[in-house]
Amino acid sequence: MRLTIPKNRLQQYEHLKRDFSEERYINLNPIQRGGVLTEAARKALLEFGDGYSVCDWCPPKAARIDMIKRPPVYDFLEDLAKFLNMDVGRIVAGCRGAKLIAFSMLSETGDYVVVDSLAHCSTYLAAEAVGLRIKEVPNSGYPEYKVNVEGYAEKIEEVKQEVGKMPTVVLLTHVDYLYGNLNHVEVVGKICKEYGVPLLLNAAYTAGVMPVDGEALGVDILVGSGHKSWAASGPTGILAMTEEMADKILVRSKIVGDWRYESFQ
Repeated sequence: MRLTIPKNRLQQYEHLKRDFSEERYINLNPIQRGGVLTEAARKALLEFGDGYSVCDWCPPKAARIDMIKRPPVYDFLEDLAKFLNMDVGRIVAGCRGAKLIAFSMLSETGDYVVVDSLAHCSTYLAAEAVGLRIKEVPNSGYPEYKVNVEGYAEKIEEVKQEVGKMPTVVLLTHVDYLYGNLNHVEVVGKICKEYGVPLLLNAAYTAGVMPVDGEALGVDILVGSGHKSWAASGPTGILAMTEEMADKILVRSKIVGDWRYESFQ
């Protein structure tokens, strides 16, 4: 039996208006400010809002968004990587999606990831989805809640002693979402280089609204949030990385059908 939704219930989805529109209020929320669309972004959103509009001019059998040149997605991803001073850039479904991709491609079930103790909940959920264990680097507590970035070495050593190998990833939140502390990435980057462990920087609250130079900071993987810091509609995520990490994270599909022998690289 088909269920019928009452008409008065459906009407709530018509003529939706935002209560806190820029026409009535000035939004000073520091988290939301970086997600306010520019005029150019609003026009692009209207132009390409239809479901398949980005794929209007896709070549036959093209399944890779990063290869689309009309509109210039391909060029944009190159420019995105340059802007962050990383080798390769991709757009994914949310910053949490970027972390999930990195964790899943670099780790196996039961591996450890070392994170700061003020990491976003999505960091933990991404680790849980992959079956990872977590070591937390402590913070100073009240009143400043500063992460002891030098403590990353100790936690890496703990993992090494406990399981006989290094953590697969180290994650640092550039600016935490609770207290707004800016962490010294270079310190953690140097530690990670000494131990040979990739550093993933969660720059959801920094990249896009302040200068972030991935290479100078010693970052191997950089993730960001479009709706927090890039004047983009959400949920949009940024995944940038070195060439070495790209070889491990952006692995091409290997599956082949048993009748038409089609592959999807």
